[in-house]
Amino acid sequence: MFEENENLPKKFPCPLCGELKRLQKSKKDKPYYYCDYCGVQVFIRGKLGIQKLSNLNNSGVIDSISKNDPKLIFELIQIESKIEFMKSKINKLEEKSWETDLIDSETKLLIQLKESLIELEFEFSEKIKNL
Repeated sequence: MFEENENLPKKFPCPLCGELKRLQKSKKDKPYYYCDYCGVQVFIRGKLGIQKLSNLNNSGVIDSISKNDPKLIFELIQIESKIEFMKSKINKLEEKSWETDLIDSETKLLIQLKESLIELEFEFSEKIKNL
């Protein structure tokens, strides 16, 4: 089992059945879990994945969802990934706009991305608030 100071959750839901499974350490000290019901084994190997898992745990989202609907964690992770992707695209377009004038289609895309980002951030915050 993980040490307390590692800030990782003790349990995480199976992506297929939603049953909470105990997080374990692999031989290389990476978190993983196994669902004996579904036969699914998930390894979190990269630093970014481990950091995201830790951030979810620190935010209290995992504990809140675990009590309600464990599969909701995956929905929130997807929304958060879309938000990060949109922010990246917006930053690239804004950086380009400082160097050269954007063409009309890029300007429209930038506006659409910003609007979609606002909607996704609102959806994410509403889901967290309703836990």
